[in-house]
Amino acid sequence: MSNAMFVQWQNPLTALTAKPGGVRVGAALGKAEQNLALIRDDCVASLDALLAELLSLCGRGGPPPSDEVRGEIYRISNEIHGIAGVFDLPELGRAAYSLCELVDRLATLGRWHQASVDVHLSALQLLRKPGSAADPANLLERLRALVAQIDVISGA
Repeated sequence: MSNAMFVQWQNPLTALTAKPGGVRVGAALGKAEQNLALIRDDCVASLDALLAELLSLCGRGGPPPSDEVRGEIYRISNEIHGIAGVFDLPELGRAAYSLCELVDRLATLGRWHQASVDVHLSALQLLRKPGSAADPANLLERLRALVAQIDVISGA
């Protein structure tokens, strides 16, 4: 019979952070904030292009979109959600998330409900213009309620 030997595993990240001369957390966060400030205007401006692409993809009033187009609508909405989260646009991010949820639920039901999508697109456009929504919290609550009722609304 052989003797068992135990070897203590060393986490490389722990070893790296224990070395002297590294960057302090506060300094790293400060640098990250500076870097984000440099790209903020371009990233926030890209929201307008993403919204325009969404409007085009949704084909207001047209036939139900293909699965590929639905996937693109979801992807773009998710991208808007991500940009809004990074650049402190929480209402816009929540509306984009709601559109993702709507598209996902409709796909699960095998349906499409253009009017509900259009409501989300209008909300996104409204929330993109700061100060234009009288009560963003109420608007977001109504979007949430709409998504919650989608199985009834879409005739499932």
